[in-house]
Amino acid sequence: LPGDLKVSENFSFFGSGGIDWQALNDPNNNPILVACLEGRADESLKPLGVYDVKQRLERLQRGNLIKKVGDRYVLAFPAVVGDKRDRLRTYAEQAARQLMPFGEKIIAQIQPHLAGRDEMLYHVLWSVIMDGGPAWDAARAEMNKKISNGDTSTENKAWLLYPPHPFRVGTNSFNTSYGHMKITWSPNTPGPNVIGRVIAKYMNRLAQAIERNTTIGSAEIKDALGRYGLVDEGGKVRLYTIQSDSSAAKVYMKLGAEFGWQMMAHLDVEKVAGMLDVSSGIAFVIAYHEICWQLLQDLAEQKVLEIPSIVAKSPIDSTDAYQLVSLTVIKSISDPLLDTGMSAEEAQAIEEYRRIKEKVLAGDKYQDGSTPLHAVLTHLSELEQGQTRDYFMGFDIFRAPLPPAEPEEASLWPVYAGDKELADTFILVYSKGKWIWIGNMGSNYDWHLARPAFVKWAREKIGQSVPADGSGKPSATEKQAPGESTDNRVLSLDGKTGYMRVTDSQSLRSFSDAITIEVWVKASSFYADDWAISSIIRKNVASGAENFLMRFRNVDGGLCVQMGLGDLGTLRAPYEFAVNKWYHLAGTYDGQTVTAYVNGQAVASQNLSGRLYIDNSDLYIGKGGPEYLYQECLHGELDEIRIWNVARSQEQIRAAMNASLSGSEEGLVAYWKFDDGTARDLSSHGNDGQLNGDAGIVESTRPALSAPAQEQPGMLLAWWKLDNDANDSAGTNDGTLHGNPEYVDGKVGSAISFDGDDYVDCGNPDLLNFGTGDWTISAWIKTTQSGIEDMSKGTVFANGADGAGGIRYTLAVNEGQTGSITLTADDDKNKVQARSSTAVNDGAWHHVVVMRKAGQLHVYVDGVLDGGGYLPPGYDLSGTSGQNAYIGAITDNDDGSLYKYFVGLIDEVCIIRGSIDADGVGALFSGEDPATVAQTAVIARPAQAAVAQARPRQTAPYGPPGSIEGDWRIVSDQAGQVAVIKIRSQADGTLSAAVVAEVDNETSPAMPLNKVTFENGKLHFEMTANQAFFEGTMKEDGLTIEGQFRQQGQVTAVVLKRMDIDRSQVTPASQEQFQDRTGGKSNIAIALILVLALAGIVAGIV
Repeated sequence: LPGDLKVSENFSFFGSGGIDWQALNDPNNNPILVACLEGRADESLKPLGVYDVKQRLERLQRGNLIKKVGDRYVLAFPAVVGDKRDRLRTYAEQAARQLMPFGEKIIAQIQPHLAGRDEMLYHVLWSVIMDGGPAWDAARAEMNKKISNGDTSTENKAWLLYPPHPFRVGTNSFNTSYGHMKITWSPNTPGPNVIGRVIAKYMNRLAQAIERNTTIGSAEIKDALGRYGLVDEGGKVRLYTIQSDSSAAKVYMKLGAEFGWQMMAHLDVEKVAGMLDVSSGIAFVIAYHEICWQLLQDLAEQKVLEIPSIVAKSPIDSTDAYQLVSLTVIKSISDPLLDTGMSAEEAQAIEEYRRIKEKVLAGDKYQDGSTPLHAVLTHLSELEQGQTRDYFMGFDIFRAPLPPAEPEEASLWPVYAGDKELADTFILVYSKGKWIWIGNMGSNYDWHLARPAFVKWAREKIGQSVPADGSGKPSATEKQAPGESTDNRVLSLDGKTGYMRVTDSQSLRSFSDAITIEVWVKASSFYADDWAISSIIRKNVASGAENFLMRFRNVDGGLCVQMGLGDLGTLRAPYEFAVNKWYHLAGTYDGQTVTAYVNGQAVASQNLSGRLYIDNSDLYIGKGGPEYLYQECLHGELDEIRIWNVARSQEQIRAAMNASLSGSEEGLVAYWKFDDGTARDLSSHGNDGQLNGDAGIVESTRPALSAPAQEQPGMLLAWWKLDNDANDSAGTNDGTLHGNPEYVDGKVGSAISFDGDDYVDCGNPDLLNFGTGDWTISAWIKTTQSGIEDMSKGTVFANGADGAGGIRYTLAVNEGQTGSITLTADDDKNKVQARSSTAVNDGAWHHVVVMRKAGQLHVYVDGVLDGGGYLPPGYDLSGTSGQNAYIGAITDNDDGSLYKYFVGLIDEVCIIRGSIDADGVGALFSGEDPATVAQTAVIARPAQAAVAQARPRQTAPYGPPGSIEGDWRIVSDQAGQVAVIKIRSQADGTLSAAVVAEVDNETSPAMPLNKVTFENGKLHFEMTANQAFFEGTMKEDGLTIEGQFRQQGQVTAVVLKRMDIDRSQVTPASQEQFQDRTGGKSNIAIALILVLALAGIVAGIV
């Protein structure tokens, strides 16, 4: 096997449910998986640079990737490598040669049915012969006939195949009420899951356009599908499609079945099982795929089959990749048969629905509550275009039995969606002469059984409708402003001992790649300590073992809400929360993105992927980790707590946040409302809570929206396009040109050419004074300016003043290093710079993005992260308002003059409130509208002072992320985890440090370290006597430093992990104090084990 084998890149699968995909793709797990493959993985395994091997082994076991056999760990799936791989390839080549004549026959019979779309031949052939098609079904049936013993199952199989077959491809299938779509992808396909999500979102509209031979008119949908070549510029579908009852479909089915029989005539499953030492089922899956891949290759080499570029070459553009990869089979829905009990009135209602639906799809608003059917259509017409509306509009039939001519007040009535198999049920209530939409309940429940729950919900809906006396209250079709009701009870928690515990259940483990948590919360106080936590919801409160959580946390002097997904990661969303005010919080995860919402507004999101790990631990509400004082208990009130095993959309969250639920909503796992004075779960899953400590249920006003006035994140504050003027396209901050700049062709439209004394005065608007908040600056530049003296430094954008007493943030070329683009932040106490490693003064256009992201500075060049720096805690740039902002120059604070003029071209300067994610940077680099990026890519809002009350102190990491002060455990292959580096600040601003034993006491020795520095996220210290030094870089989380210890040419990888200590017990330590403790030999071997092991000088010191 090659030394650089990547297990994840050679992992093949068929179904493979239950695999921990994140663990598989974690590069730090690869050496462990390779060791398992090579038979050398046991408890003593210590791959270089991987310190938490035990925890990783446990997770890989839980994720069905490895298993323990005796005292060793091995792969939990077969590995077809080495001799096994050679034997399989030889066997597949022989079988494929025997199938060649039949393969040629299939191609000859497919071609007449392609209607000129010969480029689809490869994909149709693949769909006919490969998994999920008629050939696969026929072959599997034959296998089951031949093999009577052993495991013949073919579901959820995974295997390692090295090297993979060059023609390896696969399929994804999508089903709809309109039909079936199959997508063929290969390893060359750029992001095959992306196209799957797009198709799943717009499946119904796509299928309708295919079936009715119409175009897609929506610009949004047309753009989304056109991006991957699925429709042309006019909205015409470009996919090859067939009807399920067409002659082509019948031919394909027949050919597939015959191929399956031929395959099994040449495939000896039991022989392959013995050859590979696997079960019959997996032998069948592996051999079938390998033979098909080989057959396609042989047909291509014989010039019988043309291989599309998506399979033949790499890399490939996404548009080219997708326009040739799809096969669609459309199956029309027929009207319900008479034996389903459909009356003439129902038949008439179906036609009425279809007529009105066409109007709604065309964009018309519809208003009619005379019957349940018309009320449903009224509701659908009010929905925004998107996934929810498309879902409803995908139903070709609504069955709507006619209600009595004069319904009773508050009568409930169902409207069924679908034909013989009901796909959904909509519930309506009659009030004041019209029908009002209540909600839909999915296909899994009988609405008659759920009727009691709907009755209460219906009363609330009726209460929102206009009374007969015309009192002027909001009607049911108007949005009612959040109000307060005293007929409401909430969960009250004292912040010390009170919490609610929910016993684990199967439903609370029903999350795999999606979850939503919703809650109304009113905090009575917050912990004042930095990094302190007030827990709202957490599953598994064991130390470091949470499955998922939602909580408040105090970070850098400001509050945030966090949505945690265990090992997948934690999203932090800063927000100005006040005490004694109700807020609606929601967190969602859809398998790709985690998003946090406050009062229905998305305030932060982050790209994460992988399956959630959910164990059988209990769920806690109002209580967190036991390792902290008072166990992170929340002080305040909670109401309307909802947990879902689906990712709710923003529209769904907004629509239901001010209303009660019936409890039978699809995907609802748990629902606690407390109005009956108990912690009973109102969903159908019985997840009742038990109150503990001083937790109680009390009367309280109903939660009402209350958000403090504050600037929202995701706001494009300024956008100077520089297209023949200096006007602000995002607001009113127009700039004024000075000097004699010229307008020339720019990167987008025009740009300004600066010759060394030109600049744009952007004024001194308050909105550019961010204080401790986050911000992003983006610009296109083109320059050859070089040198590092002041006259050679070229300012792209600056706010504030440079020099003594000046406070600023600046984007400039040649600031500290010639050719680099540098972001400088200076609060007149600490100047911090983040500098690119890429030279941008080569005379070419470069896109530069810089940002403050909490305690860090980031620099991107041409869409790639290229530099960074770390800010001290509470870093405040409020003083930038002392001087104007400029494009092309900066103020010298010594005399108020301008200097550091830019020489070159500048274009498209924009400023966003908040930091943006990497996708947002890429979008700006690709030319996407900054206003759109500001709304979709902001990942943190400006840090603002939070209203806090004194609470008991919690133990927290010493120093926030970005700070170096504190205790750092040393992790290395040689030293284990017994030594600690203590780093402290001195009065003069320098750092002192020493290595001590982890179990520290007055007799433990300490070894002082010399020349300790921490700049721009890089730690350096030396051991002068031993001619050794360490250099490492702090990771983005502020909790890890990775680096190397060097001595006399020897290099050892070392990881430093921040330890949790009680800051109240910490006092600055001087270098002399460290030196006073270097005597004594009783614990020298322990205290200096790192130094001795790394330096290789154990003999002579101990």
